[in-house]
Amino acid sequence: MKKRLILCLTLACLGCSQAPPPAASPTATATGPVAPLAGDSFELMGHEATVTFDPAAGSIKITSMLRLGTEGTGFTLKPAQAQKMNEIMLAARPEVIRSSERLTSSRALLAMEHQGIRYLASANAPTLKAAREALEMYMPHKGGIGPDASWLMGKLEGTRGKWSITANKEKYRLTGPAANLAFLPGTTVLVVGSLKSDHLYEAARMSEWLGPDQSGLDVPALEASLAPASDYVRDDSTGLLTSRRRILVNLKDGAGLRHIPKLLEAAGPGAHLIACWPDNMIIMFEIPDSPDLTNIRNSVKKLENVPVVESAAADVAMGEAGDSFRRPDQ
Repeated sequence: MKKRLILCLTLACLGCSQAPPPAASPTATATGPVAPLAGDSFELMGHEATVTFDPAAGSIKITSMLRLGTEGTGFTLKPAQAQKMNEIMLAARPEVIRSSERLTSSRALLAMEHQGIRYLASANAPTLKAAREALEMYMPHKGGIGPDASWLMGKLEGTRGKWSITANKEKYRLTGPAANLAFLPGTTVLVVGSLKSDHLYEAARMSEWLGPDQSGLDVPALEASLAPASDYVRDDSTGLLTSRRRILVNLKDGAGLRHIPKLLEAAGPGAHLIACWPDNMIIMFEIPDSPDLTNIRNSVKKLENVPVVESAAADVAMGEAGDSFRRPDQ
């Protein structure tokens, strides 16, 4: 259960390179990938999976958070779907770049590759709502079915060559090349293919899905305001510009709203909840300011002793790779 801690550490170490917003790009056409998006990619990070859109290929790739670094399972969008996605991502690109320049550690839920630079931005930002929702519809969940039946996810029933799967409370018989793959009955799988009839699904690819049963934190998403630079000081033990007030808390599966009072008590007098990223099981507390990092270190230790907490850490500032610990307003 270290995936979210690994995610946060990865985001904190990547840094976000500064670059001026690109010049206005031509609008999308009705044929093929949008030329200004050539070489770009867009990735939505969730609690259980990541969804990546490749404009050049007009394709979606789904990867389990427990299998980051693998090739994942991909499929090509229909031309109209790819075109719509191109238009949304082209409009979102300047905002991703702008938002990434004022990003603190684990707000990075939306990643973009552009001209060899990786940008990280909060998918909860209102200005990125369209981009988030466009990718989010392809985010898999157990017992679900993707747009236009692009994917199914559920437990296998039957035997090799005669598999079936239940999605949206409907049972689908699997056919096609992937239906002959060997799995244990009851295995949760992600199936990519196309619907041939009401209850017949042609499976082009099928892979075992590893992930928690909990789909996310049952607390509404909440985005924090930008922290002033004066809240951050250099931690001599790490070299990081570290907040004296903000604490990131990674929660275990099963944590929910009922645990917030206990967590606030552990954070200390005056603590309050200022942000929540439910897909990543991460919340942020803010505590009263103090002259140094002593108070926040004590709060972190107490939070780490709460049973539903996987990890806790003071927030750190991020910047470009050459100056990874830039203050938020620089």
